[in-house]
Amino acid sequence: MDARTPYYWLLKHPPGHVVNLTVNDVPFYRRRSEIHFAPNGPFNHWMIPGRNVVHLTLVEPAPIPNRKFGMSFSILRFEDDKPLFDITYPDFLEVHPEAERSLPAAHQAAFDFPVDAPKPLWLDAPVSDFPPEGTPEQRQAIHDLWDAKRRGDIDDFIRVTEMKARNLERFYGPNPDHSPGRMRGEYGQILGEPWDLRPLDFDELLFERRGGGRVAYVTRKDGGPTLFAQHKLDPERTWEPTLYLTMVEGRWRIFL
Repeated sequence: MDARTPYYWLLKHPPGHVVNLTVNDVPFYRRRSEIHFAPNGPFNHWMIPGRNVVHLTLVEPAPIPNRKFGMSFSILRFEDDKPLFDITYPDFLEVHPEAERSLPAAHQAAFDFPVDAPKPLWLDAPVSDFPPEGTPEQRQAIHDLWDAKRRGDIDDFIRVTEMKARNLERFYGPNPDHSPGRMRGEYGQILGEPWDLRPLDFDELLFERRGGGRVAYVTRKDGGPTLFAQHKLDPERTWEPTLYLTMVEGRWRIFL
């Protein structure tokens, strides 16, 4: 298997169900959908060399629907859709004791990825023990992104998010869309548009210790995104980042 081969993920999310996925203890997907939903995207940057562990929690709606729904999470090779990994409901329940073959259910499975694959930034970070309210340094990283958005400062926005681009480049190479020139020209214009940015209130945020203590996963306590903004002239346009922090060169940085 060539570590440079692109892989993508595909989730078939049944209506009304809550799907929660973590990859190597890092939250990957948390959502409830009212409709059949099939999101997908590149996946190489979520995998680590060697053994990868996926944990799934699946909760059905209340009241329980009369009809049965399927669900699956797959990792597929881009060039030919060959599967590297797959979890399918209700099939995964067969490995559980008979008394536990119903929803809600939690399931863990693993797969291997080549040892010469690139490593995500967080894997080299030191293990940290931080509180759920976050440390001053972690809060500062969140504030810096919020403040760059508030001021429409594209240079600060690029500086705060540069580790996201660096992390992705490990797996996919340089992306012209992430170059400073392209960001200034395209996203700089977007930043300058009228946005209604939600005030930053750290009492509303939760810093989860994930990735064995190397990652801080930051959400609102109600499960919403870390930050939120709505376009004043086009309300259907929103900015809703859910942020991941890790320590790079002694500083907490946003990397996803």
